[in-house]
Amino acid sequence: MTLHLIARPLTIYFGKLLFNLILLGALNIFTVILYLLFVTGFTVGNYLIFSVTILLGTLGLASASTIIAAIIAKANTKGTLYPVLSFPILLPLLLTVINATKLSVEGAVFGDAVGEFQVLISYLVVITAISYLLFESIWKE
Repeated sequence: MTLHLIARPLTIYFGKLLFNLILLGALNIFTVILYLLFVTGFTVGNYLIFSVTILLGTLGLASASTIIAAIIAKANTKGTLYPVLSFPILLPLLLTVINATKLSVEGAVFGDAVGEFQVLISYLVVITAISYLLFESIWKE
């Protein structure tokens, strides 16, 4: 309740988004390093596609999970509500990231992944814009 009095809603949103970005970025880097070290036979054919996919996927996941968490923050059944709400919102992001990662492992040229990157950037822009517009009303309710 004190946070409502001392901070503006958009400041809270961007703070939560920054925290999620740092956390997911660290987890992704840690996971990629472990995966490359311990999974035998796994090689990345195009590191540029792989890096851009990790970056855009992390940004999209952080943005979407921040607003979803804000929506369910006041619900009584947080544990069961988060997967139900997040699945349809995150599905396009996850499918696109999987396709782009597949292209990077297969060693495709960067031009083959441009369509996937356009989808990821569009997703990121839409989710971030909607989150920016809706967070204040979600926070006050």
